[in-house]
Amino acid sequence: MSVCKDCIHYDICQYHIDEETTMTVNECSHGFKHKDQYINLPVYVGQTVWRVYQYSFGDRRVEIEEGKVSMLQQKVDKSWKFRFSHNGSVGDFTFNDLGLRIFTSKKDAEEKKAQMEVYHSEDCY
Repeated sequence: MSVCKDCIHYDICQYHIDEETTMTVNECSHGFKHKDQYINLPVYVGQTVWRVYQYSFGDRRVEIEEGKVSMLQQKVDKSWKFRFSHNGSVGDFTFNDLGLRIFTSKKDAEEKKAQMEVYHSEDCY
């Protein structure tokens, strides 16, 4: 039997009185939604993210590109991908790319860029 504490709205709901108050799903007229039926994804559509990449030609400089998550999609194998959009260009990434090539904060992207520049300068000389 589900009770108020199982609802996704529990922390902000003004209809439960205290910790002992229990309400079944059938008694709730305020939109009961069970917490176990929702997932929390690491990015959301419309979120600003930063991509760190290195040119594969010329001076091989490292760049940061700011863009938006424009799509989330669950693949056939049940893994997820998201689309990074910047000035009309797009690229698809998986959640495994977060923290490696795609970052949710500019500070983290700048740290990765600095790390890649140091690695590249040591590699070339």
